[in-house]
Amino acid sequence: LGVGAGTASSPHPLMIPTLDAVVGVRAGNSHACALRQDANLWCWGWNAMGQVGTGDEVDVFEPAPILQGVAAFALGLSHSCAVDLDGRIHCWGDNGGGQLGDGTQSARSSPTEVLDPTDGPWATVVAVGVGDYHSCAAVADGALYCWGADFLGQLGRGVATDAAFTQPVLAASVTEPVVEVAGGEVHTCALSAAGQVFCFGGND
Repeated sequence: LGVGAGTASSPHPLMIPTLDAVVGVRAGNSHACALRQDANLWCWGWNAMGQVGTGDEVDVFEPAPILQGVAAFALGLSHSCAVDLDGRIHCWGDNGGGQLGDGTQSARSSPTEVLDPTDGPWATVVAVGVGDYHSCAAVADGALYCWGADFLGQLGRGVATDAAFTQPVLAASVTEPVVEVAGGEVHTCALSAAGQVFCFGGND
């Protein structure tokens, strides 16, 4: 909850006293982040996989500064991603499914820039969404790229596979320009510029 060590779970809202001027907040499974008006990202919570982004794997009980110049961000089960003001995307935390997009399956405890896609030139990122073990980004020209686990087709390639995609691949099954994307546990939904929603992946 970001209110200090030793605080019990609370059924009542607790204000985080060390944060103000916040314009956005996201929660992962057991960690959270907030974006302030100055475009600085602060995070806290369970950090066993480095998902808070402090450079280590020590739990963080109060908000800690993680990344400056942030435009958008998203949190998953135990990883996090953020888009900077230059349209570049950075991820950190668990990477067992390749969901950090850095070409490896090694966990990272600090923000790490996502590699260029294998299916086309990288462009300015305008939106990011993450699931449990995958991540996706919409770019300025409307293309959608995803990376990580794809065992139920959550990367939008039009086919499912047990392979881990450790850098972005084109979500080729989404044929409309995408302006927003959101990830669930094992599925993804994308919003098109025309206001249509496309979803793919697990459907249990």
